[in-house]
Amino acid sequence: MVCVTNNEVSADEAITFTDKGLRQGDADWEKYGIAHYVAWPRVRCSITGLNVDGDPIEGSYGVEVDDYIVDDESAIMSKSTGKPLNNRVVYKKGKIQLYSTLANMKRSDGFAENAVFYDLKYIEPSVVAADLAFNEIAPLLWMKAGSNGRVIKHSDTFDISENYAVLFNYSHSAAFVRELKTKPEVKMVFIVTDYDARYRSLCAEFPDKTVVQLYESYLRSFEISSEG
Repeated sequence: MVCVTNNEVSADEAITFTDKGLRQGDADWEKYGIAHYVAWPRVRCSITGLNVDGDPIEGSYGVEVDDYIVDDESAIMSKSTGKPLNNRVVYKKGKIQLYSTLANMKRSDGFAENAVFYDLKYIEPSVVAADLAFNEIAPLLWMKAGSNGRVIKHSDTFDISENYAVLFNYSHSAAFVRELKTKPEVKMVFIVTDYDARYRSLCAEFPDKTVVQLYESYLRSFEISSEG
């Protein structure tokens, strides 16, 4: 799952920070944004079962709501006989669990899940085109490959992680092919090349894997066609 949120502060906080000489983008401004100060800590706390102070979170994930339930202890007495009117049902206001299964889940137990947090930033097109921004787009490739294992960073040759592989320099393709064929668990491969023939030759080497071409100008790999 991918969740995207902004990191804005409230209007009052923005005025206060501005009066202090801070501007949006400053560390002392950004740390109080809704992502860094609210959303990210909530996700961390939910997964770990610990609050921001490191203490176990109290309570369960059950939700109690008001409802009217049968009152078995009350009865309406007949004025004429003085005996209970058994055919009359008495209700009283009480609490019931809206999700009974969640009521048994302690918040302090956390969840067997992982979360990774990234800041979405604008990158100058010239920087991307000049092959200087692979590490900036690396998380996008990691997510496309399934968001498992480590994120591959730029290399002069190639790199293979637990889940995907990237060939940066075609002159090392032979060694890349040999090593990758020993790792059947790797299902996605990224090839950095502008030459379609090179890309097709590596596709033929890995018929059981998803092979994706990355242009040497990484900007082309993420272009969205706007032609009518």
